[in-house]
Amino acid sequence: MMSRYVLDLKKKMPYHDMDEEEREEIWDDGLHFTQKGYERIGQWVGAAVLAILEGKEAWNTFLESE
Repeated sequence: MMSRYVLDLKKKMPYHDMDEEEREEIWDDGLHFTQKGYERIGQWVGAAVLAILEGKEAWNTFLESE
């Protein structure tokens, strides 16, 4: 059976629930991210993939803890 993993961007980078300064750094137009926003997503995904490949059971802490 194949495993599936999900990164909930709405939970990680909530447009309406973050302060305006952070929103301007991360969000470009309310739908797309800025370069900094995409870099942040890439770091989360990279950390989670490494944890999954290393067999760490708590891989999801990489996605939930920041």
